[in-house]
Amino acid sequence: MTSSFRPRFIATAPAAPASIPTSTLRQRFPGLTLVSAGQLPLAALAALFEAAFSGYAVPIRQNAALLAARVRSEQIDLEHSRVALRDGAPCALCLLARRGDTMRIAAMGVVPAARGAGLGRLLLDEAIAVAREQRAARLLLEVLGSNAVARRLYERAGLRPRRRLLGWQRAPFTPRAEAALRRTHCIELARALGADHALDWPWQLAPASVASGYAWMSTYAIADKAYAWIDDRARDRLALGHLFVAPHARGAGYARRLLVSLQAHFPGRAWTIPPLVPEEFGGAVLEALGFTRSALDQVEMELALG
Repeated sequence: MTSSFRPRFIATAPAAPASIPTSTLRQRFPGLTLVSAGQLPLAALAALFEAAFSGYAVPIRQNAALLAARVRSEQIDLEHSRVALRDGAPCALCLLARRGDTMRIAAMGVVPAARGAGLGRLLLDEAIAVAREQRAARLLLEVLGSNAVARRLYERAGLRPRRRLLGWQRAPFTPRAEAALRRTHCIELARALGADHALDWPWQLAPASVASGYAWMSTYAIADKAYAWIDDRARDRLALGHLFVAPHARGAGYARRLLVSLQAHFPGRAWTIPPLVPEEFGGAVLEALGFTRSALDQVEMELALG
């Protein structure tokens, strides 16, 4: 079966440098070709991305601008990322990112019409082969905790759970502003995060991701003591990416002051934190601030390649 995407330029796109031998690919998947994701225009890649995550537990909306922001912020390497073509039509993708000696599967999906044929394992094997060829020391990915099928796939390929990433939520409340709130640049937050060497941030919250900046994220601060990185586009809620207190200011209530000040600035909005908070990070602090665990969580998985 083929997908409904059939851009004319793809049919003649050269194959990516071989990681899985071509003979093996032809035997297992007649009519299938793997090409570098960099050969597709971002609009076509974004359309494939959205189709490949159709029916996902969390609705995925993608376009060229959103994908470009992810590529920039997460350091996705489109040259070494892969798109699978069946009879010239895109049917699956695997996006790979790299920082230093670590590579990460930033997204991997198969369009509904091509599912159940083993393309997920093919792309995973290809990602591992590419990571080895690029001499990465390890490969990371995240998977929803409820996605048992995907977790088994990754475990069979040798990946092991590293830690759980939790989501949180909070109802709106009626506060009074407690501190002078200032809007600042994401670079200031990234520098503060980078100075705290004790914390091991997940990829999307790491200083490099914050510094690259999603255009829709805003950074607020109280002096140089506490920072929040938020998405305020929705009228009824705030999505909180970071609530960070600098080491020299901890234990003085700055997280609560910042939260209260933000609620006063955005009255009536509920709070959500995506499932990116490591289980060992600040759960007690968030509970003290009135947050409760959301239904979604992720498992960060790792494959040692060295």
